[in-house]
Amino acid sequence: MAKDLQATVPKKNPDVAEKIGSTTMLFDANAGRLYELNESAKTMWVLCDGNRSVGEVARAMATEYDAPVEKLAADTAAFVKKMMELGLLVE
Repeated sequence: MAKDLQATVPKKNPDVAEKIGSTTMLFDANAGRLYELNESAKTMWVLCDGNRSVGEVARAMATEYDAPVEKLAADTAAFVKKMMELGLLVE
């Protein structure tokens, strides 16, 4: 993982299946684990498309949720870090 997480450009692990709708589910067949995302986590998941840095995802989240970017930067970094630890997001 990059030393500066804000500059990291995360993308979805292609081995993870997703169902995005009223309920967003991720399935990691390799680990045999199923994850359910809440609404804000779903938005972050969708924005982690391999084209945006963590900082850019945080700015998009701040715009979407009309919240301070400083708060969203910490939340987004925590989300990405956890998803990378689980192997759901990769660099």
